[in-house]
Amino acid sequence: VYSRKGAELLHRAGGELTWSGQVEPSLIGPSNENWDLIFLARYPSIEKWVEMIRSPEYQKIVHHRTAALKDSRLIVTRVNRM
Repeated sequence: VYSRKGAELLHRAGGELTWSGQVEPSLIGPSNENWDLIFLARYPSIEKWVEMIRSPEYQKIVHHRTAALKDSRLIVTRVNRM
């Protein structure tokens, strides 16, 4: 439920899923962190992301995300223009 509806809300916010994959054992990093999946999503702005997660539609599904995850990370980045 969360993945399908979350993807819809992501696109409605002007974002896109740019990459996803399964995680192999870490070569550099904490040995006690074992991840199953990683994905990269692009949003037009942090404000658009905040607007999405505050929306009534997102609030109806976020409990599915919480129930499915033991742990997660949200790392905000900006593109470096070279």
